[in-house]
Amino acid sequence: METIDLKGNAQRGLEAFTVAYDAELAKQYFKEDYIQHNPGAPQGLAYSLQMIPMMKEAGTTTETHRIFQDGDIVVMHNSILNAAPFGGDSFVVFDVYRMEDGMVAEHWDALTPMVEPSFGNSQIDGATEVTDLDQTERNKALAQRAVTDLFVNGKVETASQYISEEQYIQHNPMFPDGFDAFVSAMETMKTQMPDFKYVKAHHVWGEGNFVLVAGEGNNNGTAMIIYDLFRFDDGKIVEHWDIIQPIPAEKANDNGVF
Repeated sequence: METIDLKGNAQRGLEAFTVAYDAELAKQYFKEDYIQHNPGAPQGLAYSLQMIPMMKEAGTTTETHRIFQDGDIVVMHNSILNAAPFGGDSFVVFDVYRMEDGMVAEHWDALTPMVEPSFGNSQIDGATEVTDLDQTERNKALAQRAVTDLFVNGKVETASQYISEEQYIQHNPMFPDGFDAFVSAMETMKTQMPDFKYVKAHHVWGEGNFVLVAGEGNNNGTAMIIYDLFRFDDGKIVEHWDIIQPIPAEKANDNGVF
């Protein structure tokens, strides 16, 4: 039985919109009734196809920086340039696709504007190679525990169980590298942002050294999508990317963002 290249199909499906600008090509990779979790997009493929002429006129392009697979789930870490149809100049986005019969059947995402970094690392640079495939389940379990202990329960004292004290590369543009900087940021958020709460981790997807956790937060009454991408090495988190996105009160579909 021929193995379907799910990562390749997911990437080709995205490029049908942002490289080829070809609706017929997009139909080869997206199911017509695919389930859409983006709160600003209606259910199904028709709305996305209507965006193609606008993306072509704006010269919208995407670049995939990281891609990995967890069963029928494909995770992509992308940037969008010339992004006027999406309401800005450029964005960083996590796109998550559930594949069925080689096609996109379900889509989750989180996006944020691309900004100049304050401490050197951009929102998209860093390691890209998927390694340590035999550590997938271990790293997923560690990521789940790290999010629960550190973010949900605020147990900063457990940080050394999860975060490398030798190397911690931070891609959140607001914070510097390093274990001590991570602990300091956590303490600062607890005192200066007491109304920011990490409520729950809804999904944990991973392959080898990369794990993406899709979680829910709340900031002073505003619900938030929180995506954290971790890179592990020898059982510790050594690199981190994230996106925090407000969830609008009015949504274009009834599928929920998670």
